[in-house]
Amino acid sequence: MKATILLVLMLLPILAFANYDSNGYMPSDENADVSPGAETDDITITVLNTFSCSYAGQIMGLDFTSDSSVLVFVSNVDDIMYSCDPDNGNYLGELSLTYAPDPDQFGVCVDDAGNCYFNDFEMNHMYWWDTSAWHLMTNPIGDDGRGMDFDGTRIWETFDCTSKQIVSVNTDGSGIQYYDIPELGSAEPSGLTTFPYGSDIGIMVASYNLHNFYFYSFDGSTLTSLGFVPCPLSCLTSMGLTYSATRDTFFWSWDDTSGDYWITELDIEITGTSLTPATWGSIKTVDFN
Repeated sequence: MKATILLVLMLLPILAFANYDSNGYMPSDENADVSPGAETDDITITVLNTFSCSYAGQIMGLDFTSDSSVLVFVSNVDDIMYSCDPDNGNYLGELSLTYAPDPDQFGVCVDDAGNCYFNDFEMNHMYWWDTSAWHLMTNPIGDDGRGMDFDGTRIWETFDCTSKQIVSVNTDGSGIQYYDIPELGSAEPSGLTTFPYGSDIGIMVASYNLHNFYFYSFDGSTLTSLGFVPCPLSCLTSMGLTYSATRDTFFWSWDDTSGDYWITELDIEITGTSLTPATWGSIKTVDFN
């Protein structure tokens, strides 16, 4: 369990962290505004399946293994990355997140070699597991990391509730590039996933508090908004996202007003462009510096 610091003399230094809940969400009156982005009818979402994972205390960031066959997710309260069957959430295994004395992790992503990367919303670190040992590097966005994904070349992240940006970075932490996402308005970003969008990279962003999904395309230099649509199910907190190349579907983690966590599989169609795994190979050849 997470230790709570009660010492009065240490109160002031931790005020910046004290308002986060275990999901990494910081409720605020400022987060009540309506997003200024454009809602669109060009994006349709169909719910395919919803399941829980009773063995886990929490479900936050999501991703698939490098062969896109096993779903993995982070539980911050357990300090564990679980792996499960994407059809029903059945337990398949776990990795204890022992890289720090008291980590507060949200995001997870897996690269093509099977290396697992994690960020932290209390420390400015990114950790990665090479299937045998832990490694540490500085997270270029500091201690605000949330949703993560690997696009075949680079890692993408959402971060904090004020910057209204997402970032891409090389797997060694170099070559950081920021992209504005003003469409979120007062929304506090949480999950992120990349997906095939024609010859470009598609990017989908979730928000803790404004329950919309925001969509973008990235052509290697410019991020373009495709609009947003409401989450298809009523939730209390919207969190992780991932795309399955083999299933051509998306997975979304969320919790309800009873405090129960869920994973929902979604079919998403964007009018005019096919989201098919056949286009993913061309996306991986995009040249980043």
